[in-house]
Amino acid sequence: MKRVYIDSNVFRFLKKKDNEFYSKLYDDLNSFSDRLIYYFSHAHILDLERDKTNHKYDDLIFMEKFVKSNYLLLPYKDTFVNVQIATPTEVFQGQDKSQSLEEIFNFDNLFDDEELKKSPEMVVAKELLEKAMNTILKVDLKTNLEEQSEEAINLSKRLIPVLKDEYKLSEWISQFSNLMNNLYEDKSLYKNLRRNTIETLNLKEKYNININDFNFDENLRNTPLQKSFLELVEESMSNNNYNNEQKEFNFLITGFSLLNILGIDNEANKKVKFANTLHDAQHAYYAAHCDYLVSDDEGLIVKAKVLYKLLEIETQALTVDEFSKSISVIAEQNELNLNRYFKLLEYDIKNALIIDKKTSIVYDREYTTLKPSVFHFGYFNQFDFIIDKDEGKFLVFYKQIKNYSRFTAYTELESITNKIVEVFGQDDYFKGKYTLEDTKQINSGNWKGRIWTIEPIKFLLEINLGTKELSFIVILN
Repeated sequence: MKRVYIDSNVFRFLKKKDNEFYSKLYDDLNSFSDRLIYYFSHAHILDLERDKTNHKYDDLIFMEKFVKSNYLLLPYKDTFVNVQIATPTEVFQGQDKSQSLEEIFNFDNLFDDEELKKSPEMVVAKELLEKAMNTILKVDLKTNLEEQSEEAINLSKRLIPVLKDEYKLSEWISQFSNLMNNLYEDKSLYKNLRRNTIETLNLKEKYNININDFNFDENLRNTPLQKSFLELVEESMSNNNYNNEQKEFNFLITGFSLLNILGIDNEANKKVKFANTLHDAQHAYYAAHCDYLVSDDEGLIVKAKVLYKLLEIETQALTVDEFSKSISVIAEQNELNLNRYFKLLEYDIKNALIIDKKTSIVYDREYTTLKPSVFHFGYFNQFDFIIDKDEGKFLVFYKQIKNYSRFTAYTELESITNKIVEVFGQDDYFKGKYTLEDTKQINSGNWKGRIWTIEPIKFLLEINLGTKELSFIVILN
């Protein structure tokens, strides 16, 4: 199955279905739900939190028709995104929206309980936390502003009232909390900050910086920034002491925000909003775990395309119009039976595009890596044709896409297994469609998969021991 990430606005228009375009797209999304899997993320929840009406609850229920329980989340301190099994309504109701950042990090509240205060372990924990909160962070805010214009200094003071070069961690959390609140509450603040940056650097007019020209990354070296765009992102992350455990997240969010704050994303300043930029950045990040990002927001699509290209992420960012026109091609409408699959297999063995060839140093075998004409069973988009002098010839099909994803969801495993079972029927051990027992075996690392023998060929569906990825193997005796 191919993963599709649809942004919040598109879901709202789909819900209304007040024109022919969205009525057709609604029908197509339902029609191809056996070939496409739809994901939502924490960014969708952030969008709905801003809705002060009760319409958001209807929006959550509507979104669930498509995304089911396929929730993408990067928990605090986790390195990578994984799929959480939760519906939009369950996630939204589980959010704690009552506390500010400063309140969340108020560790004194942890030690209010009189019984806990008597615990030797809690005494030690409190001492360690106090020591951590007194850690000095060197950010050089005051020094960096000394040569800036008076307007820039005044803007900075509106963002962070107490400008210093060094802060205790507790002070910085307080300042950062105020900074975020100010940007969210005062809509003119971000606009003024961006306008000041645009006028000071004048990157588009004076230096002809155009993000649609891929060389813009290096062209920035010839501007007052004197760095490539990727170097600028790295420096920004370093100055802000970001959590290195979540470098992919921080890098993409920072890059997305810089494209906007520098004014090179072609977005009109009167339209920019801090919250929108931040939430769109998260949509771009979570969508980078899917095959397609779909949005009606051209600003989101433009910035996502630029970052995906710079970071070599193969996720395709499409406008809703582009996606609607190509959805049947993306879904690959090809009904299979056993006879048709054998013809497809024969065709791809003879005609698939050769990507690489190599000889194993350890085994007496040759590998040819190929790209098939279509995704086999809507999932496998690459295969190795292996010739082993002892074991014979076999094909190993797998999914190969360069993006941030490091997971395969149970719903994907279920769909792929069932598609293959529909073609081959029950396997040699009378196992048919995916069941709860398959999930249990996968969790224990002991999945039996499926095995079919159709002489003289054997077919195996398994999780590869080496790559830990789902594989479909064809053994040609």
